[in-house]
Amino acid sequence: MRLRQVLLALGAMLGMFVAAVWLMGVGGCFSESAKGSLQGGETEDSELLDPPLVTVQKRSWPRQLRIQGNLVEAEEALVGTEVAGRVQRVHVDVGSTVQAGQLLVELDAEDYRLQEQLVEAQVQAIRARIGLMPGQSESDLRPENAPPVLQEKAVVEESRLALERATLLHRINRNAISAEELERLQASLKVAEARYASALNQVREQLALLQLRKVELEQARKQVRDTRIRAPFRGVVQTRPPAPGTYLRVGDGVVRLVRLDVLRFRGKVPDRYTLQLRTGLPLQVFVEGLEKSFTTQVSRIEPTLDPATLMRILEADVPNPDCRLPANTFAEADLLLDPQAEALVVPRSAVWEFAGVERVWKIENDRLVEHRVEVGETRGEWVEILRGLAEGDLILADARLGRANRRIAGKSP
Repeated sequence: MRLRQVLLALGAMLGMFVAAVWLMGVGGCFSESAKGSLQGGETEDSELLDPPLVTVQKRSWPRQLRIQGNLVEAEEALVGTEVAGRVQRVHVDVGSTVQAGQLLVELDAEDYRLQEQLVEAQVQAIRARIGLMPGQSESDLRPENAPPVLQEKAVVEESRLALERATLLHRINRNAISAEELERLQASLKVAEARYASALNQVREQLALLQLRKVELEQARKQVRDTRIRAPFRGVVQTRPPAPGTYLRVGDGVVRLVRLDVLRFRGKVPDRYTLQLRTGLPLQVFVEGLEKSFTTQVSRIEPTLDPATLMRILEADVPNPDCRLPANTFAEADLLLDPQAEALVVPRSAVWEFAGVERVWKIENDRLVEHRVEVGETRGEWVEILRGLAEGDLILADARLGRANRRIAGKSP
């Protein structure tokens, strides 16, 4: 019990000693601080000689809006086959960069080549039937001069001459030829004339059939060409093509191709700015990780707002010649809404912040008066003033020199 009382007494004495030391230290610091302040000669009413001042004025401040979006592919196509067949060769893979017209996949074309040869033989047979020489165009052929027609024409002439001779002989001597023989010759002439007309019609029919066979030949040749599937535009292969031996039906997809040499920036603009949107507005696109930006302009604007976000989508073409940027890359852009806009601006050094509120030192009656301001966008060394100052106001250019009610020597607004 006695030991406990002794310990408590020692603890109380030690606490009093520590408190005394602390008070002596604080008092010394306070004295030194006050002494230094007095030595500096700086008081609330001390004058500030020739401080840097600036007059609030309007400057060119083009109105722009920072928006976010994505760089999407300009075009995307699922390249399919127009003919059925079995895959014979594959020339590309996922990620391959292809040029327009480059061969992607080959199908087995043997059956289509045989069909082409068959139709071509039919064309040659028709040409020979109507007497067209190799290399001669059917437009140079008149049906009256076709060999089958000339043959029937000769028969008509022969029948006409025979009838004329028989008629003349019958006039000279009625007993030289019978009336039945004369009638037979007249009928033969009519038959020959009918055959001549039929030959003309057959030649015209063969010419029409020749045109039909030529169209079929072009179709057969096209089917042969369609077995070689080519890229419709310059792009990058996005999906793996089918393996050799795979049978494809008409319309089956072969590869998905995306165009990346030109990307589309799709950005969202809040609805309060939609009335200011128009095609042709300048746009500066930024991609994180790239030092350079892309200068472009608004190319397309969607006619409706997104009902979920109440934002309007705009598009701008961004060049990507080396296909370095992948599709769906996140990007930001500065949209220049009004290049002729002006704003009240002050140097950034003139604004200071305390307790989350921006303030400046305004000169009133040759003294510094603290003014609260609302700032807007900062660009370089300048800050936009939205509220709190008027054009022509005089403020302290360096807020670090400001003290409340401090007098400015020889300066007035």
